[in-house]
Amino acid sequence: MGLDQGIRRLSRENAVLMAEWQERNDPDEDYPFPYTDIETLWTGRKENHIHAYFGRVLDVDIDNCRYNEITKEDVLLLVDALDAVNTDHMKAHRLLPTQEGFFFGSTEYDSRYFTDIEHELAVFEDILENWDETKVYYYWAWW
Repeated sequence: MGLDQGIRRLSRENAVLMAEWQERNDPDEDYPFPYTDIETLWTGRKENHIHAYFGRVLDVDIDNCRYNEITKEDVLLLVDALDAVNTDHMKAHRLLPTQEGFFFGSTEYDSRYFTDIEHELAVFEDILENWDETKVYYYWAWW
């Protein structure tokens, strides 16, 4: 068990169906479209600083298994923060603080944290470089 995360992308048509489905909040109802339309661009495991980042940027408490729409600007600001922390580890506490939570993993600023930062920087830069304006992007987490 633990915090599993993802950046996911959907067609605009299915994003509308997703929003309606989430509003109904029926745990027994399957996705109203083929699951294969959900593209996963990044997966994380207990990378709670990313979870905290999206909670702050979106100004919401991220609900378990909820699709939270994100913008290109949200990802651009994340890449800037990742780059700054990767360059100067002393900025980690301020720019990408860890977040405690049930099964959220370590809150230490140790070698694993900075290895995650380096990897995330490369992945999120790639997401930005391949941003598709015809799609809708989401941050999703499950714990």
